[in-house]
Amino acid sequence: MCKRNVSIPASGSALESLQRSPSQDNLKKAIEQGFDLYVNLDCRRCTYSGGACGYNQTSSLFVCYCKDGPHTSTCQRHHVFELLCSSSEYEGTTNNRFHSRRFSENKSEIQTEGAAIITPDGLLRLTDRNLNVTGTAFYRKPVRLLNHSNLNLSTKAEVCSFSTSLLFILVPSKSRNGGFGFTFTLSPTPVEFDTVQGFRDGADARGNHIGLNFNSVTSDVQEPVVYTSDEGRKEDFQYETESIRVRLDYNGSTQMLNLIVSPAKFPIAPSIPLISQRVPKLLDIVQEEMYVGFTAGDMSRVLTI
Repeated sequence: MCKRNVSIPASGSALESLQRSPSQDNLKKAIEQGFDLYVNLDCRRCTYSGGACGYNQTSSLFVCYCKDGPHTSTCQRHHVFELLCSSSEYEGTTNNRFHSRRFSENKSEIQTEGAAIITPDGLLRLTDRNLNVTGTAFYRKPVRLLNHSNLNLSTKAEVCSFSTSLLFILVPSKSRNGGFGFTFTLSPTPVEFDTVQGFRDGADARGNHIGLNFNSVTSDVQEPVVYTSDEGRKEDFQYETESIRVRLDYNGSTQMLNLIVSPAKFPIAPSIPLISQRVPKLLDIVQEEMYVGFTAGDMSRVLTI
């Protein structure tokens, strides 16, 4: 449970400013001063989406900065990956669903390499502020992705329908040489979240963008990061220092892929996807069993919540 009126140790003027006024500018300043900050999905005490949260490893305090004022919090954070197949019972070591509010809850099932770590409060951090680092985190068990039910001699197996939702914050370095971003990967088909133009990659012509890569480092589909407001307007927003909510849905029967992205500070996600299109080539790429995870590199701080 969250507790109110707790003395919160300061970590410089930027953190003190954030405590007084939890604005995006103060959040950015505190991050630049090195305080480990995250963004809250849902504080159980105040039930307010989008409040900035900070974790201080020295004091072991996890603090929610929201409209109710700063208070310690055990916040709800989750990542969901779910596969829906007509024949959902499988034997062996494969899996077709995992769901956790904190990565620490199933830490033994997640394999991290490079700079990636699971922090004490259960968040997944893929990279740190060091130069030329990479981080990967994959679920140890493969997931079964081909559906062989209802087949006849004239049809192929279809890719299972799947959904994944996640919340993350990405803080790039001040250098703009490229490579600042991360991917959600259904190996070898990633969805990339980039903040700058790709380094020596003419295909990544846009800076703040989302790309779908099908067995390639080049994006087959690429869109600038926008969301559609209730009034139908397309609104730009930046990855930097802002908590982002993403939902990716694939329908195996129609081969339609929908991707919705929006700032997490809005309690209701947009109803209109940023990307919506058929991707029949998935059937040529997807194997019987594949691995699900995240990758990041080059001085990006990526936090999946």
